[in-house]
Amino acid sequence: MKVKGRDKGGMKMYKYEVGQVIERFKGRQEGVLFDMADDGATLVILFNKPTQQEIQEIKQGKLQFGMFVKEGIIFILSKFGSMSWMDAPYHVALSKNLTALQDIDEGKGYGCHIVLADTATGEIKAMRLVGLSTQYSKKLKANIESQKEQNFNELDYARKLNKIFNTYSTKEMVNYSEVSCRIK
Repeated sequence: MKVKGRDKGGMKMYKYEVGQVIERFKGRQEGVLFDMADDGATLVILFNKPTQQEIQEIKQGKLQFGMFVKEGIIFILSKFGSMSWMDAPYHVALSKNLTALQDIDEGKGYGCHIVLADTATGEIKAMRLVGLSTQYSKKLKANIESQKEQNFNELDYARKLNKIFNTYSTKEMVNYSEVSCRIK
């Protein structure tokens, strides 16, 4: 599977494929990153030496999404197969390749590219493309539109993020999720 896209100015192309080494993923801290662009969502999962089971779960396992919003920050929650829930904070002000959100027609939703990368080597271990439900996509769009109306300060964002992570576990975020989506 290959993923192609353009940056905001439409100038540079990027292409991801399984087996490719992405230098900027090397040495990164384990975690999950979420971003929106004009062509949809991307969820990057960074694991240090992922196991074969983790690779398979992300590549083909049942997938659940949740969404928790606190203090203007959206947390995209994801669970692959039997793995634990993971969280990825998101604020539209940090999206460099989003100029406009697509409208969501009934029965449709945003596409989400999922990329698993090994932080030890920078190698992409798995990729997957899924479609988010209509309800989930509409809620995501509404929350992003709400973020656009707020002033953004990176220091304030970091403070809020730290406070939220110190107050809520990922499991609690899932319990307070305002919308969910299941993908088989």
